[in-house]
Amino acid sequence: MSRNYYEVLEIDKNASEADIKKAYRKGALKWHPDKNTDNKEEAEVKFKELSEAYGVLSDPEKKQIYDTQGAEGLKASNNGGFQGHQGNPNDIFNMFFGGQSPFGNQMHNPFGGFHQQQAIKKAEQKVVFIPVS
Repeated sequence: MSRNYYEVLEIDKNASEADIKKAYRKGALKWHPDKNTDNKEEAEVKFKELSEAYGVLSDPEKKQIYDTQGAEGLKASNNGGFQGHQGNPNDIFNMFFGGQSPFGNQMHNPFGGFHQQQAIKKAEQKVVFIPVS
């Protein structure tokens, strides 16, 4: 990615961890491919940029390398650059809903197929007879 990560997240270089997370959430909600069905290709690109920027700036070690050496420094480092959030559109649901989709048990993955959420296990039913006079 050639864009400045701070510009992608629309934050200042001195932004706190909370500000970085807040900016990512705001951008991810805006550019999530499932919310931009009319402009899905641009949304996917923007969402990947946001995820990449967040993956670097939210990790103190990667952020320090990026701040001192830039994107090239990340590629040359042992961290291999960005490895965390690979632009999976379902990551935003994991952040807000603990992995559960607000749209039901299956979420459409715009990068192919459906993502099956783990079903919630229900307790075994019990029958209790209560005498009534």
